Amino acid sequence: MDNETLINLVRQSQAGDTEAFGLFYDACFTLVYRYVLARTGSVPDAEDVTEETFLKAWRALPRFKMGGAPVTAWLLTIAKNATADHHRRRGARRETPVEHEDLAAHPDAAAPARLTEGLEAEELARLLAGLTEDQRSVLIYRFVLGMPIAVVAAQSGKSEEAVKALQHRALASLKKTMEKNDERL
Repeated sequence: MDNETLINLVRQSQAGDTEAFGLFYDACFTLVYRYVLARTGSVPDAEDVTEETFLKAWRALPRFKMGGAPVTAWLLTIAKNATADHHRRRGARRETPVEHEDLAAHPDAAAPARLTEGLEAEELARLLAGLTEDQRSVLIYRFVLGMPIAVVAAQSGKSEEAVKALQHRALASLKKTMEKNDERL
């Protein structure tokens, strides 16, 4: 769904239309679920945190103001915070590996180009763990969620050039690490 349609659904939801929020939920569920799953590494945890994200979004509707950023940036900020709360509650800072097929566990999950193609889940988790938090986030937004640079920039509060630079450095770092691993074999 395009941003204008999502904005209209949010406006209707703010006016108390629960059906509109249901449509918003349906439209954004896969995006939030994939983001949270990439961060938690657990299907049950991702399901719980995704539901918590939408509950928090529902409660935050009266305070939400339309800005220049896509509505999904607001929703993913809530998801990011809900995931951080989840990790704090569990006392776990380390993300656990995600099974490759779990990234598409929701029946409506789209299959954007992914960084994960051809990598085992444990190997991917290990490679991502070697990056900075900003680099890891950019790669998740770009390659797990399939977001364009402009949306990642709005979501992260960084310029498009900064996002491109983070992506470039992250991919260069991953390439270097993978080449070192190949040399050891």
